[in-house]
Amino acid sequence: MKTEWRGGRRRTLTLLLVGAVAPAAWLAGCASGGGVRDPSVLEREIGRVAYQDVNLTVDKILTTKYAFPIRRHEENYNTLYFETDWIPRDAEPDEVNRGVQRVRTRIILTGRRGSQDIFRIQFRGESEYLIDGQWRRLPLQSPQREKLQRILSDLDMEMRSGVRTR
Repeated sequence: MKTEWRGGRRRTLTLLLVGAVAPAAWLAGCASGGGVRDPSVLEREIGRVAYQDVNLTVDKILTTKYAFPIRRHEENYNTLYFETDWIPRDAEPDEVNRGVQRVRTRIILTGRRGSQDIFRIQFRGESEYLIDGQWRRLPLQSPQREKLQRILSDLDMEMRSGVRTR
């Protein structure tokens, strides 16, 4: 009888612990699970691109066409990283009505090597808004989102056309 009671007690304690810990673990998983996106950032995967096409496209599209100078460029055998300078612009009239004084944008491209000289490229466009003398991250406004999507589209088209011709 004593053994059965201990077994029952262990099961009860186990169930109580699981019942107490599981919701907390589940909530922590939800908070850090990556399901929530930063509304001040536009992130997309461009896809698989040859190493040479990445470098040519960054120069042609980001630097020449959109005048985003590369501030930081790092690469090693497995990864690529391009970060542009922040490019400021005056606020649009509807942004001024919301207290925005200036807006700045930068682009970050990262790549991870797949097979041979093919990299999987990620695009990240970030904007910050100057309000009351402080740069803040706010959800992308329509003009900023459209500009970032246009840059992303041009990068994507240029990079993919290079891969197709090989």
